[in-house]
Amino acid sequence: MMVAVMSAGGPCRERVIPIRIKETVAADGQNRSLMPSRHAFSGAHMQTIHPVHSCDHPTAEALYPFDARGIAKRFRHAAIFGALDALQAGETMRFCNDHDPLPLLAQLQARYGAHLNIEYKQREPGAIVIDFSVVG
Repeated sequence: MMVAVMSAGGPCRERVIPIRIKETVAADGQNRSLMPSRHAFSGAHMQTIHPVHSCDHPTAEALYPFDARGIAKRFRHAAIFGALDALQAGETMRFCNDHDPLPLLAQLQARYGAHLNIEYKQREPGAIVIDFSVVG
């Protein structure tokens, strides 16, 4: 995740700082996202995170990446529906997840029917990549 920081005073300058958000599962089963403190941004260098899924690599096609791994579980389906609702005919969202979302796929078929094309690009344990294409 990148954070844009605006400098105070003088000419407006924007700099982008990479940050890492750690998602953990609490004892109650709910996901918790841990963000670094504000002190972590002052001159600190963050470790680079290396991608695992094929959706993390740039492609020549105009694809909109959607990495569900960084979204709390209770918000995932709503975020996915919102992202798909924002796509226009002919556009594709490349979805990445750590598990095969079979219940989600059933919901998508019921909601969008023939207006959504679903194509697996990668289907390995821990690395699922699916292209969702909106059909006109």
